[in-house]
Amino acid sequence: MAKLLRKPALRAGLPDWLLTFADLMTLLLTFFVLLLSFSEMDVQKYRSMAESMGQAFGRSPVESYELVPIAQPEPTGSARDASVMPQPDMPVTSPQPVPDPEVEVVEVEVPSAALAEQAAFEQHEKLAIALIGATQDFLASDLFEVQYDAREVTMRFSEKATFSAGSATLQPGMRELLDQIKTVLSQCDGRVQVIGHSDDRPILQGQFRSNWDLSSARAVSVVHELILDGTLEATRVEAVGRAETQPLVPNDSADNRSRNRRVEIHILDAICEELEGL
Repeated sequence: MAKLLRKPALRAGLPDWLLTFADLMTLLLTFFVLLLSFSEMDVQKYRSMAESMGQAFGRSPVESYELVPIAQPEPTGSARDASVMPQPDMPVTSPQPVPDPEVEVVEVEVPSAALAEQAAFEQHEKLAIALIGATQDFLASDLFEVQYDAREVTMRFSEKATFSAGSATLQPGMRELLDQIKTVLSQCDGRVQVIGHSDDRPILQGQFRSNWDLSSARAVSVVHELILDGTLEATRVEAVGRAETQPLVPNDSADNRSRNRRVEIHILDAICEELEGL
């Protein structure tokens, strides 16, 4: 007689594995919620929670760790003995930054040449002010001018203020002006160079053979007036003739030629400790 095989009856409801899966998903969701709450971490709560989670999953308790503070640089000098807590009578100040030993401190030095140039400029400025103060009555006549820079002080005299046309004899008023100038120069150190200049027209007759003779003779006349009474040392002063080789303006008109006929006094590398009237 044949056996009748029956299929096993199906159990009503969800499969058994789905219950375990749901529990696992719930635990994972809880775990991630806890992680989100750790954005502001409390160490003690984290340690307790971690131990509970470890026991729930059958793991050994989480090892405890000791928080080690970050090492601070050791104070040097008197700061080592000072109290780190502010005293009651002392104002609380912000801590000073500690220099990083790994960072190299580079000192920027001003070039010595620039310092020397600035010092020379200041000395020449002082001398120029003294010269202007001593000769202000003559400056008003526009017969000469004073200029200065870091290299020298220059006094430029027109031909009208110094000599007659074709002559190397000083005008009477020029002697009084040079007396004022050498009084100031005697209070300073530095070389004094007197340079005579002319225009480009050749000399056809007279006591001078060329513009070189004329410009040199005019420079010598000024030097004589500066040194003959001993106010200035002769070793400091020199006379130079330049003829027409260094014109101020082109020699293309009567006015320009008149400007080029001049005498200049250059004071180089002046050092003035104290000047009367300043």
